[in-house]
Amino acid sequence: MKRIFVLSLAILLLITLISGGCAKPAPAPTPAPAGKEWVPPVPGMKQGEEDKYFVWTWASPSSRTAPPAPFKRTREEYFWDELEKRTGGRFKVKYAYGGILGSGWETPQLVGAGVCELGGTPPEWHISDFPALTMSCNWGWHTGRLDRDGFALDVKLNESIYTHPLAEANLAKMNLVFAYTNGGQTWKLPVRKGVKEIEKAEDLAGLNCWAVGYPAIWAKALGMTPVSVLPSEFYESMQKGMIDVNPWMVAEVVRFKMDEVCDRVVDVTLGSSCFCGYANKEEWDGLPQYIKDLWWELYPEYYFQYYIDLSMAELQEFFEVCEKKGIRIYKLPPEEEAKVREPMKLMWEPWIVDCEKLPAGQGIREFLKDQIAYRDKLIGGHWDWCDEILGLK
Repeated sequence: MKRIFVLSLAILLLITLISGGCAKPAPAPTPAPAGKEWVPPVPGMKQGEEDKYFVWTWASPSSRTAPPAPFKRTREEYFWDELEKRTGGRFKVKYAYGGILGSGWETPQLVGAGVCELGGTPPEWHISDFPALTMSCNWGWHTGRLDRDGFALDVKLNESIYTHPLAEANLAKMNLVFAYTNGGQTWKLPVRKGVKEIEKAEDLAGLNCWAVGYPAIWAKALGMTPVSVLPSEFYESMQKGMIDVNPWMVAEVVRFKMDEVCDRVVDVTLGSSCFCGYANKEEWDGLPQYIKDLWWELYPEYYFQYYIDLSMAELQEFFEVCEKKGIRIYKLPPEEEAKVREPMKLMWEPWIVDCEKLPAGQGIREFLKDQIAYRDKLIGGHWDWCDEILGLK
């Protein structure tokens, strides 16, 4: 019986081996499906950049704490809020309003030192601080046109200053790069109540005029006494007669309440003033490329265009306030306006000479020729009152 069981087991084992050898091999296990291809959450983002977040601080050079009506946000907020949205919150700007980090004259140094990453400066930045860019450029050849196209041209002209190789090199020495511009604001000539009627250029002689830096040369040439005070002191200075005429941006006439102490505005095109904004160069260089690309993609619509809208709204407010308060806006005869503008060219040569004394100012004449050529390309023609100083006639 035992032999029969062993024999049966041996036969069963033999059958199993034979049948196993004839069977098809078992299929190889199916590999796990490959992971999905990485898709950047923001166009242009590289893998590994999705976890990089940047929080920058913008230092306002102005003492103003809120945008004027009818706008609820400043142009900076309008621009950078959109940038934050498009980057999925990876780039955010905090706002230091009211000049709490420093005055406008200190802001570039604060940005360059890394105290904050972004900030602007007033055009009165002195020649010793930054020889290639001063108020004289703005007064010398910006359009001063009171319309949308005029503001747009002023913005382009201003940007061409700060993106010129000489300007970029000077900015880099201060650890700065050009980041944005507030564009152009047209200057006119508000006149204090009680001042004699101004019908010709000679009537300006003997008056006190707010003029800072090189424009003081223009004021003296017309027989005026230059006075330097902060914009926050305009109202009191004009109220007390320390300032009789104030070449200032039309939008700021209302903002600083000069409309309460003036009864006339001489509509003479003195030029435009542009406020430029900078970024810390090291911080900017450290941004992923997709954020830089988004910056310049959004800038024209969300900052540049908004600025023009804001400028036009403020200009309209200026005209409405003048009409409401009986402030007369009038033009001088063409020959008299030319006399008022003529001394502006006197600012150029001293400015150029001062620039050339400094290492950073070498090549400044070529810089100006490049800028004026670009101006002529945009608006056409030569403005002899500033071109002749460069020997371009």
